Amino acid sequence: MYTKDGERYFIVDAHIALWDARPDNQRNIHGKQFIDCFYDYHRNLSPESEVWPYEDYLYQGGARLMTDLFDDGYVDHAIFQPAHLGAFYERGFGQTEEAFALAQAHPDKLTYNHFWDPRFEQAGLDQLRRDAERFGLKGVKLYTAEWQGDSRGYKLDDPWSYRYLEAAQELGIRNIHAGLAVAIPFIHTRPRYFAQIIGELLYWLDENRIQFSSDYALWTPRWLVERFVDFQIPEDMTEYAPLTTAQKKKILGLNAAAMYDIPVPAELQLPREEPQAVAVA
Repeated sequence: MYTKDGERYFIVDAHIALWDARPDNQRNIHGKQFIDCFYDYHRNLSPESEVWPYEDYLYQGGARLMTDLFDDGYVDHAIFQPAHLGAFYERGFGQTEEAFALAQAHPDKLTYNHFWDPRFEQAGLDQLRRDAERFGLKGVKLYTAEWQGDSRGYKLDDPWSYRYLEAAQELGIRNIHAGLAVAIPFIHTRPRYFAQIIGELLYWLDENRIQFSSDYALWTPRWLVERFVDFQIPEDMTEYAPLTTAQKKKILGLNAAAMYDIPVPAELQLPREEPQAVAVA
């Protein structure tokens, strides 16, 4: 929970990962290139005080994740959104087993989502059914640009994608995630650009469908939460309405909590006249 100026905010970090990009897990040069790209984002878009050493960035481990999110980062609940990247990493990038074990150990704080790839066709569809039962999945993170053999990505309107989406609906996997987390660090480096991003999202999507995420460990949530609560759209950007405290509370946690049935203390909820997001089956 975060408190500022008498207002209390329930925080759900809707996109985190526990990754392993250490050299012994890099399948090829692309594994190093991928994590180097991530580190450039981290180094160039974070405040100087929040930049990690490169070696720390390759692998964080569960203990540090728990500290960065829940002890230091104001987060009340977080959702794993793993990317597999099997073409780049021997054991996968998103550390499925370690992340799932951590979520099992802390079910009050962590939700584990998974991934699927329609290019595996029937074999992958069978695996999805096994994964849904084992992990108790409520959502999946789709990384449509992932490499697979000669393929450099897939589309959600591909025939096999439709079959996977239908299976997800059948299995109760009701939340399909597209990544927007990379927008929020611009609140530090290019605040007017961030104002345009959040203004357009509020216009096109509305305040009930936007979710805060740090994309940990791309960034840590503490400074992002602090900056977002303090942020306001500049007065001269008159095409966008000012951000309200209620909107900030929805984006920072209440929207994701509604989608994942995460309990929110009564004193941290909005009054009834402020409708909150509802999960769509």
